[in-house]
Amino acid sequence: MPVNPIVLMYAYIKGITPSAKYIPITLTNSQSSITPTPFQQLISIDPSTIGSSYFSSDLGNIRFYADSAFTQPLYAWVESGNSNTSTSTNIWVNLPNGIPANSSITIYMELLSVGTEYDGVYMGEAPQLSSTYGQYDNGASVFNNYWNFAGTSLPSGLNTLLNGGSVTVNNGVTLSTGSAETDVYSSTTLTTPAIVEALATSDSNSDAGVFFSETDITSTPSSGANINNGYIGGYSLGTKQELWKDINGNYYSLTSDGSATYPAILSLIWGGTGNLETTFNYGSALTSTDTSFSVGSGWIVGLTTYNHGSSPYAKYQWLRTRAYPPNGVMPTVSIGSIA
Repeated sequence: MPVNPIVLMYAYIKGITPSAKYIPITLTNSQSSITPTPFQQLISIDPSTIGSSYFSSDLGNIRFYADSAFTQPLYAWVESGNSNTSTSTNIWVNLPNGIPANSSITIYMELLSVGTEYDGVYMGEAPQLSSTYGQYDNGASVFNNYWNFAGTSLPSGLNTLLNGGSVTVNNGVTLSTGSAETDVYSSTTLTTPAIVEALATSDSNSDAGVFFSETDITSTPSSGANINNGYIGGYSLGTKQELWKDINGNYYSLTSDGSATYPAILSLIWGGTGNLETTFNYGSALTSTDTSFSVGSGWIVGLTTYNHGSSPYAKYQWLRTRAYPPNGVMPTVSIGSIA
């Protein structure tokens, strides 16, 4: 297929050589309301089936655009499967204008010349995927709120509550507990409905999870718990998926199920009062209709680890919030053919 002449003209002006390879991707919002703006859309591709020869070894030659002329770049972030031999690669794309109600839009995944690397601006990857931690991480441009844990100190906007525990930052963040709970939390209040997520990579003798909490988190109750009035979703003792709540320092399990293993993406999904869900790796969902709290503006999010034995800790790679899809239903994705 000949290269679009508009693409050639744009490339000439910019002084670059355009790629003739791209894949159209159709996104369909089946709901009667528009997605939030911006909206983060998860796109899963199979590089091995598309053809590994089209991709750089780490998929660094992928770029996304909102238009077929390739003049409107979109921010995108590879979450997992950053290999041209992968059979499942998850990529989040930021759609600044969202997707209208009962409508479809088409975006374009361009494949630059093999050997091209991530630019770390429009196209990046999760921090633990790069040979140098966070080398190409552009998550802050993709998600509503985002933090990785490069260097040796917490990024701006995050705080700690220790209770005798410790927080260690070094290519990830490790929360070790003292007599009770250790938290890392955002000083930024959350706009809801929303989803808070983190990648937990290991755990020992502790609970691990993400949470929504009232802003009085620093007012530690006598029980030693820190998450004062909020919801937590994650693992209990590193093996059992659990959704629970805290009321004035007292924990109540809302629901729990089966076994779970690390690493895992822990999600706590707030769709409104009585509409609560937690998942790991986007599956194995636990839901609750609990109405103890009405999460609104003025609530914060964070990571937590709670003591259940000797040397308890949990390690995380990133923390983020993203938009809640209309009625909790993600738009569908249809991958086209290489053109």
